[in-house]
Amino acid sequence: MPPGYTLQQFDANGPVFFAGASERRVFDERFEPVEGETRDWFGWGLLYWDRSQTIETTHGRRHDGADRVLLLFGGDSTHYFETRTDR
Repeated sequence: MPPGYTLQQFDANGPVFFAGASERRVFDERFEPVEGETRDWFGWGLLYWDRSQTIETTHGRRHDGADRVLLLFGGDSTHYFETRTDR
């Protein structure tokens, strides 16, 4: 494969994408993960929707996510995980 590549997958069901999921992963030239993103939905995203994204940085991993149920309940979250290689 050429240096760096992206893998993507998309699935949907029901009338006009009523429910579905997608996943995307990006890798560098050493085949190490760089970032990834997943999405899930039901009822065109009106009944249930979820997004999760992970990005590898030089200072560690950042995870960002959001979810929603029935357009009423849900939230956003961002987490940072430090990666130390000098221990």
